[in-house]
Amino acid sequence: MNKIKGKQIESVDLDQVLMESDLVVTSAVGAITSADFDSGKTYKTISRFKADGVTPKTIQELLQEIFTKDNNPTVTAPSVSLSTKYSSKAGSTTLVDKASLTADVYREVGEQVVFAPTVTFNPGSYQFGPATGCSGTTSSKLLNKGAATNIDPSTGKTLEDGDYLQVSANATYTAGATPKTQLGNNATALAIAAGTTLSVTSKKVTAYRKYFYGSSNTSEITSANIRKLTGSTAPASTILRSAENDNSPSHIITVQDGDVCVIVAAPKDAVKTLRATQPDSLNAVIGSFSKKDGFSVEGANGAEAVAYDVWVWQPAELPAGMRVGIQFLNK
Repeated sequence: MNKIKGKQIESVDLDQVLMESDLVVTSAVGAITSADFDSGKTYKTISRFKADGVTPKTIQELLQEIFTKDNNPTVTAPSVSLSTKYSSKAGSTTLVDKASLTADVYREVGEQVVFAPTVTFNPGSYQFGPATGCSGTTSSKLLNKGAATNIDPSTGKTLEDGDYLQVSANATYTAGATPKTQLGNNATALAIAAGTTLSVTSKKVTAYRKYFYGSSNTSEITSANIRKLTGSTAPASTILRSAENDNSPSHIITVQDGDVCVIVAAPKDAVKTLRATQPDSLNAVIGSFSKKDGFSVEGANGAEAVAYDVWVWQPAELPAGMRVGIQFLNK
C-alpha cells in the first residue's frame, strides 16, 4: 500500500488492468499521427481488443500502442568475399612469391599461373537481433575466358593465347533465425531463407605476347636473340601513340659498349610504325626503323613461336651511352 496526501492507495500493475471500451484519439499523440486516423475520419479508434478480436488489451498495451511504434529490422543478407593471391613461373625460375590480385594483370603466354584464394563467408545480420545463425559452405573454382574449368586454382594453368584466368568464390548457406522487431516481436517474414548461391569473381590474369626492344651487339635476328632484349610488361596496344606530331617516346634505351643496332620486335601487326628519337634534344626524330618480315618468336618457357614484326635501326655510328627514344605508332 502507498500513501498519497495521507490516503492509502493500492498499487496495481498496468498490465493487470483491462480496457473496458475502445479509445478515440482526436489529435496526434505519441507515435500516432494524422496519417493513422481512421479512413475519412478526423480521429483514430483504438480497439479495446487485441488482434484476435476477443482478448482485451491491458492499459500497459494501450499505452505502448500509443507511445511506441514497432519497426521491422533492417536485414543485411549473407555475403561472400574473396581475397586472391597468385604466382607465376617463367623459364627455369621458381614460382614467385604470391602477390595479391587487386587489379587486372598481364602474364606472358607460356607462364604457369597458380592461385591461392581465401574465401570468407559473412552470415549477415538483423538490426535488432538475434544473430542470423546462417552457416555457409564455401568453394572456389578457376575460370578461363569467363567459363568454369575443372582445374583447381592451386594447380593453375600454363597460359595460352587468348586465355584470361580468374578465380570465382561461391557459397551456399542455411536458413537464418527469426529476426526481432524493434519492440522484440517476431518478424518471421523477414527471416533469411536458405539455399541462395553467392558468387564473387577476382580480377583477371590475362595472357599476352611480349614485345621486345633494346640495343644489340648483333643484327642477327633469332627468337633467342630477340628474347635477350628487354621484354614488355603489357601488350603493345597499351603504349601506342596515335598523333604523328607527338614525339614523346614510348621507351628510352641506353646504348651499351659494342652495340651496333637497336632492335624492336612485336607480335605481327600489333605496331604499324616505329620512330627513333633523341630524348636529350627535345625528342627530335633521328631515324626510322627498317622493318623485316618472316620471323617468329617463342613465348615464355619455350611456348609455341608466333609471327612477329621486327624493326632494326642501324645508323653509321651508335656510341655507347647514347640515349635513344623509341616511339610506337598505330598508323
